[in-house]
Amino acid sequence: MYEQGPKRPDQSTQQASAGPTSGRTVGVDPFQTRIRSAHHREPSRAGSSITSPQSVLERQPGHIHSAAECLCTGVGQIMFGDKPLTGAIFLGGLALASPLMAAGTAIGSCLGSLSALAMRCDRTEVKQGLYGFNAALVGLATTIAFSPSLVSCALMIGGCVASTAITSAMRKASVSHFTAPFVVSTWATWAIGKALELNPSQMVTSLLPNVSADPVGVLHGIGQVLFQESAVVGLIFVSGLFLSSRKAAVAGLLGAGVGGAVAAATGFSGASIASGLLGYNAALCAIALKDRPAYAALASVVTLPMCAGFAYIGAPALTAPFVLATWLVSSLMGKNTDKLTS
Repeated sequence: MYEQGPKRPDQSTQQASAGPTSGRTVGVDPFQTRIRSAHHREPSRAGSSITSPQSVLERQPGHIHSAAECLCTGVGQIMFGDKPLTGAIFLGGLALASPLMAAGTAIGSCLGSLSALAMRCDRTEVKQGLYGFNAALVGLATTIAFSPSLVSCALMIGGCVASTAITSAMRKASVSHFTAPFVVSTWATWAIGKALELNPSQMVTSLLPNVSADPVGVLHGIGQVLFQESAVVGLIFVSGLFLSSRKAAVAGLLGAGVGGAVAAATGFSGASIASGLLGYNAALCAIALKDRPAYAALASVVTLPMCAGFAYIGAPALTAPFVLATWLVSSLMGKNTDKLTS
C-alpha cells in the first residue's frame, strides 16, 4: 500500500539512500515516507471513488433512452407490438386526437414498469413492456373518465399499481393475462371514481377529420383499441403495428372487418358498427391468434354476443370480450398461450 519503508542500515542501503543533495547517510524516515505516499495516492483514490460531473452527464442520456424505450414498448404491447417505435407512433396518434390522453397513456406505462421493478419482477420482461401495457390502458381509461384532479391522479396511480400486481400474479401462475388486469383495475377505478362523485372528463374535440366512409368500421375498430373513434388515428395505429409485425397489422384489419361484417349481418346497431365498438375486440383476437387463422376468425365472432351481453347488463365491456373469447378459443385449441404477451 505504501512506498518502500526504511531499509536495514547496511552499507549498500546507506549509499543508495543518500542523494547528491542529501547529507544523510541513514535510511528514509518512515514518517516522511508515509506522508509522501499519502500525497501520491490521493489523486488515484479520488478518481476511483468520486464520480465526476462529466461522467454523470455522459451516462444520463443512456438511462433516459432506456426509460423511453421501456415506456414506448409498453404502449406498443397494447396491440402486441414489441418495438419502441410502434409505441411512439401510438402515442403520436393519441396526441393528435388529445394530448391529455397521450399523457395519461405514457404516465400509465411508466407507472406500470416502475411498480413492476419495485415488486422485483423480471427486468427483461419489464423492458419488453409486459408490465407496462395494462397500466398504460388504465392511465388512458382514467384520463377519459375523470377530469384531472388530485383525487383522480391518486386513483390512476392506484389503478396502475393494481394492474401491475395482477399481471405479476397471473404471470407467476403461468396464466395468459392479456388485458385482464386492465379490465379488472379499470372497472374498480371507475366504480370508485363514480362513488366519490369525481367530475367527468371534458375532452377537447379532436382536430382530426372525421372519416365515415368505412361501413364495417375497420379502421375505427383499430382506433377503438385505445378509445379512439377515428379512422385517421386507426390508420396511424395500423402503420405503427406494421413496423412491429406485418402479419399482426393485417390480422388486426381482417379481425375488425370480420367482426363488423358479422355484426352487420346479424342485426347489430349500424352506429355501433361504424364507430368501431364491435370491431376492436375482434381485432385484438385476430392479432393474438394470428398464427391460427380459423381460430382467430372464430374468436373474433365470439366477441359479438359477449359485447351484446355487457351492453345488456349495462357494464362497460372494455376489452373483456377479447380476453374471454381468446381464453375460450385457446382452450378449444388445446394449447398453452403463455407466449402471448397481451
